[in-house]
Amino acid sequence: MEIDRNNLTIVIYGAGAVGASICGWLAPHYENIYLLARGENGRVIKANGLTMYHHTIDNKQIIKLKVIEDIEEVPHIDVVMIAVKNYDLEEAAKDIYNKLGDKPIIIALQNGVENQKILPQFFSKIIHGVIVLSTWRDELGVFGHSIKGFVIIGTLTNNLQTEMKTIKKSLISGFKFKISKNIQDAIHTKLILNLSNSVLTLINHTDIKKESVAKLGHIYNNTLV
Repeated sequence: MEIDRNNLTIVIYGAGAVGASICGWLAPHYENIYLLARGENGRVIKANGLTMYHHTIDNKQIIKLKVIEDIEEVPHIDVVMIAVKNYDLEEAAKDIYNKLGDKPIIIALQNGVENQKILPQFFSKIIHGVIVLSTWRDELGVFGHSIKGFVIIGTLTNNLQTEMKTIKKSLISGFKFKISKNIQDAIHTKLILNLSNSVLTLINHTDIKKESVAKLGHIYNNTLV
């Protein structure tokens, strides 16, 4: 599938901390970026814009997004970034497939390997993404971050190289995507760091997420390219 770098249309499916934040970073730079957000969170973002801040709310900015509730609202879609949790993934995949078929490129932004079982049931063009950032939601429509970071992207068979390079170059002004030929290693590394973070947080009653994000970035730059 050839995609036009100058006319790339992307839907980010899911308005949690990751999906909304990535959309907020991309939207000021690109025309054809849409956020699929349902429920009260979606209504707040659509009405008031997305409130984003770095570290403290004093640094907030409000970003107007193109918010949709149904993927069929966008006539032509090149890429769907699925940013829902694993427990909602199958339902999201069915929704996308029933309305778009196997046409778009899928970028899967879930932690772990469960999406490797679910998504191939519906799609043939799957790019896996490993999130290297620290972001959270304070309340409806309000999101903070301590590390903007990047997303490592790759495929399990190292196909779709041209498409990944196009996506990376097309979105460079808003957010960084780094291509890895060892995406499975990156996925497993992130999984181990998440498990370690959970155990150490439980033992020490502290949150080391920021340090884990920085560590994953260091591992990527040295071993996962």
